[in-house]
Amino acid sequence: MRFTKQLLVRVLAAIAIVAPLAIMASDFIRMSIVASQKVDTLERELSIPAPRGTERAGIMRSHKSRIATVSEKYVGSASTPGTFDYYQAFFEGHGWRHCGHSIVRDEYCRDDYQAIVSVPSAMGSGTYSLTLQWNQITWRVWLAVCALIGIASLAARMLERGGGPPSSKLPILLYSRLSIAECLRRLDSAAEKNIGYYQRTSVDNRVTFELERRRGRFSGGLLAPYFYGVLQGEGDSTGTTAVGRFGFPPRARAGAIGLASLAALSLFISVFLGGSSSVEWIALAFIVGTLGLFVNRWRLRHEKTEIIRFLASALDASEQKPSRRG
Repeated sequence: MRFTKQLLVRVLAAIAIVAPLAIMASDFIRMSIVASQKVDTLERELSIPAPRGTERAGIMRSHKSRIATVSEKYVGSASTPGTFDYYQAFFEGHGWRHCGHSIVRDEYCRDDYQAIVSVPSAMGSGTYSLTLQWNQITWRVWLAVCALIGIASLAARMLERGGGPPSSKLPILLYSRLSIAECLRRLDSAAEKNIGYYQRTSVDNRVTFELERRRGRFSGGLLAPYFYGVLQGEGDSTGTTAVGRFGFPPRARAGAIGLASLAALSLFISVFLGGSSSVEWIALAFIVGTLGLFVNRWRLRHEKTEIIRFLASALDASEQKPSRRG
């Protein structure tokens, strides 16, 4: 049963690694194709009559994923104020809005497009230049990339660990003079209303158990501190060592399934539906939800102390190994 669960977690982790990489690769290819098509659209938009006394002197086209740019250089005797006034009248008359201004450039915006008039030319030579740009690198894109990288990183960590529960660096060690049987009896009888005790396996002189703070069904404990412990009998059967670590509760596997499902859904939308912002909003929802879970885990960090105190009290244990009496 344990092997089956670990295998399931490994498969889900592998999906959660491959899916984000596939999403980013498919988005890069698809948006590169869209950008190449946008270059032709921008070049047609750039066929604007030149002001009197100037003429076209060269054009430059470029594109990459989510960005397309077409720039045209002009030479002539037009003045800077006259050039700015000419293009302001043209763009505002065609539905563009004035969205930026400095001494050497004017900017106009319309939907996903931006027009930039630069005096002198931004192309290195010429009287001035006119640039039309389509740019889809938005804050949502950056959030989506961060979320997808976060998914892949978490999944890689799970895969490296082999599906086991996440753990702290140093184990918690407690020593008791009581036998394993007495420790188990005390844990059963000492279980409080707010501390849950679960015995899992018992093999020879070794018993695994788990502890958590009890809470309501909808109290937000998906990533709450969860103690994975082992009771190991001493060689003379008169003492017991309790060793354990804090990790995520078993129900967090449902979160891993949801993570893999979200990654698969994002991949489906990116490849088959092709909306430029749909994946970004899904990634945004993911990153906000994940952040909320970890903030809640940080808020419940005091529960680790409560669980350790309960365990030490129930087993009459301490961090120092008791000395043997002759």
